[in-house]
Amino acid sequence: MTNLKRVQCGEPACKRAFNNQRQLQFFAERKRRDGVAYSSRYKDKRKVYAKNRRARKRNAYVEDVDPQYIYRRDGWRCQICGKKVRRNVQPRHPLAPTVDHIIPLAAGGEHSKANTRCAHYRCNSSKQDRLDPVVQGVLFG
Repeated sequence: MTNLKRVQCGEPACKRAFNNQRQLQFFAERKRRDGVAYSSRYKDKRKVYAKNRRARKRNAYVEDVDPQYIYRRDGWRCQICGKKVRRNVQPRHPLAPTVDHIIPLAAGGEHSKANTRCAHYRCNSSKQDRLDPVVQGVLFG
């Protein structure tokens, strides 16, 4: 890594600009060396960590849930609308696969294989933290 000239005037904005420039340079060099963007290599690990952290904050039961396992188990089919999900699309694409909690964490659900299912990003986003009418009818009669 080439050394940057350390020029700091004491202003917080200048110090922040120096640190951001250094981070950008670090990741650009790593991308050139590895041929892959650093952040894309660990994307799934970060997502799993974030979901587990949210569940722990709500004192919910947390089990290791591999998104790829859930997608294969459900046959790459959205369990909300019943249509196929696309495997090779960008993460926020409307037809991208996501892991949906049947009983949301916000409603006291657990983060386990039994409480998760495959869903389109669009379907999961529109559902938000509400229960499906079918699940609600089974639970509350």
